[in-house]
Amino acid sequence: MVTIPTGIFLRTYDNKNNFPNNAQIGDYFIVTETGLETDPIKRVYHYVGEWKLSYSNTEVLRGKKAYFAGDSITNNVNAPTNWCDFVSWHFGMERVKKIGSTTTNYANSGTTAINGIPLNPIASPAGAPNLVQITELTPNYSPVTDGVFFIAYLTNDVGLNLPNYTVEKYGQDLEQAIANLLNKGWPIERIKIVGRYYCPLAGLNYTNVAGSGVTVPATQERYNIFGAKAVEVATLYGAQSFDLYNTMAYIAGIDSYFDSFKRHFNSYAHSFVSADIIKEMYI
Repeated sequence: MVTIPTGIFLRTYDNKNNFPNNAQIGDYFIVTETGLETDPIKRVYHYVGEWKLSYSNTEVLRGKKAYFAGDSITNNVNAPTNWCDFVSWHFGMERVKKIGSTTTNYANSGTTAINGIPLNPIASPAGAPNLVQITELTPNYSPVTDGVFFIAYLTNDVGLNLPNYTVEKYGQDLEQAIANLLNKGWPIERIKIVGRYYCPLAGLNYTNVAGSGVTVPATQERYNIFGAKAVEVATLYGAQSFDLYNTMAYIAGIDSYFDSFKRHFNSYAHSFVSADIIKEMYI
């Protein structure tokens, strides 16, 4: 077996203590090669009986831009390396982090998919654009430079039981965001919807702790309904969606990989999320 340098291991099912000695068919492994210390190269190896550099049927994405619109989970909170980074590295895409100016990110902590009033008071920076506003600012699609546009919200929407923060409004605004991208020339197969992550109940209710004016606590049932709406809207438009709840819930001791508020999971848990997306994503 080829010796694999220290890196980040992506397994789609369970965790093995002695990796890579007991690697199984289908395993992925991300390696940082530091031949140039100022510009490390990240490569993805795929185990197919022996380790090989991974070239998937989405090779068409290599060298293109990957857009990630989302909240704090998308914005690397508690995870210096998150699923967005893993997915970008795997397909050789550039992760786009800026939109419109040098101060506004596609992913912003506390932001939502819902374009409603009142706005989330814990959004950072204050007044950061929600999903609908982001898609209004997104440049027109370029087949030469653009790869995939990921929409990855939900936890903040579920935890904010404020006026207009309803599942109906969430669905309407998700539809509006997709329509905005289609109007800018984005092919529907390049738009990806990330629905539920696994999130402990304490994490769903985080906004209560933050004093956001929540009047009705978030529940698992409410979270499931929002997640189902994301899948429903994606199916309506023909966009691919990912429900990552079960992928994460299967990880032994999953709650221990969250921060003290049980809202943001760490890079290890993110690696399972990315493995599922890498395995299932199609263009």
